[in-house]
Amino acid sequence: MPRTLYLHIGMPKCASSTIQGALKARSGELAGHGLSYAVTDFAGTEGQGNATLLAAHIRSEQIREATAELDQLLAGDQDAILSSEVMVGLARTRNANWLIDNAAARGLETRILCYVRRQDHWIESDFKQHIKGGSDFSDPIRTLIGNRTRSRVLDYHWLLSNWARVAGQENIALVPLCSGQTDTYALEQFVAWTGRDPALAQQLVLPRRNVSPPVALVEPARHLKRVLQRDGKSIAEIQSALRTFLTNAPAMLDLPKRRFILPRQDRQALVAKFADSNARLSADFYDGKPVFDDEFEPDAEGLSALQEENALVLAECAVRMGLFKPAEHVVEPAAAPKRSMSRLMHRVRDQFTQTRG
Repeated sequence: MPRTLYLHIGMPKCASSTIQGALKARSGELAGHGLSYAVTDFAGTEGQGNATLLAAHIRSEQIREATAELDQLLAGDQDAILSSEVMVGLARTRNANWLIDNAAARGLETRILCYVRRQDHWIESDFKQHIKGGSDFSDPIRTLIGNRTRSRVLDYHWLLSNWARVAGQENIALVPLCSGQTDTYALEQFVAWTGRDPALAQQLVLPRRNVSPPVALVEPARHLKRVLQRDGKSIAEIQSALRTFLTNAPAMLDLPKRRFILPRQDRQALVAKFADSNARLSADFYDGKPVFDDEFEPDAEGLSALQEENALVLAECAVRMGLFKPAEHVVEPAAAPKRSMSRLMHRVRDQFTQTRG
C-alpha cells in the first residue's frame, strides 16, 4: 500500500503556528497513529514548520540540499507530514513539480491542505505580523494591500490552481477559517484530513501561539517602529522596544475599542475586489459551498480617526511612563487613574490638529 505525503502549505496567518507547534510537540502521539512529523538536523526552522528550509532550498533550486533534507523528512515507513506556510507560493514556478516527483519516487502519494481566511481578515493579521515581527516593514496597511494584490497573494483561487496543475485538483483540500469557530477547529480539520481518529485532535491541543496584539496598539506600534528606524536602531533593538510597548501598554491604558484597522467600507471593497476569485475557489475547491460569509462587522462606535487615535494612545502611554513632564494643573502620572487624562488629551488633541499637516 503506498504511503501518503500530507503537505500542509499554509497560508500564513491561518493557524500555521498553532498546527506546527502541536505537530512538533506531539510527534510521539502522531507516530502512534501512523504519521511521521520529522524535524531534521538542518538549521533555520525553529518555531516554523518542518519543511520551511526545504521550501527555501527548492525555491532557490539548491537541489543537493533539498534532496538531502527530503531524505530525512520522508524516511521510514509511515505516512509523512510536511508543513510550511511559505509552500503556498511554491507552485508559481516549476519547482513544485520537483517536490511531487521526488515524493512519488520514494513511494508517496501527495495530498495538499490549505487554510484560508477572508481577504480583509487575512490582510489585517498579516499587517500586525509585519509590524510586530522581524521585518523592516513600517508602511501603512494600504501599502501592504497594494503589495499583496500585485503579488496575487490575496487571489486564493490562483494560488491553489497552481498547485492543482501539479498535484491534481482532487488532491487538494481547503479549510476556511472564520470567527465563531472553536480554538481546536483548525487541528480537528487537520486530523480529519489525514483520516485519523478524531480523538487525536484533542491530544494535539497546546496553548495558543503567536497571538496578535490589540488592534488599538498596532498603529502606535507602527509609528514607534518608524521613529526607531529613523534613529538607526538595529532590528534587535526595535523588536525589544516593540515587545516592551505591546506587553505593557494594555495594562497601562484604557485602549479604544477598535476591532479593525480598516473601516467597514474598505473591508467590503477589498473582498469585493476578489469576489470572482472567491467564487471560483468555491466551485473548484469547496464543492460549490460558500467559502466565506458576507457579514462585515461594523466599526466600534465613538472612535476617533485612526491617525488621531494613534497620537492620543502614544501620548497617554508616554505620560504614564514618565516621559513627559506634566504641565500645571495636570495630575502626576504615577498618581493618575486611568480615566483622569482629559485635560492632557484635549491639549494633545489641539496640538495634534495644529501640526498633523
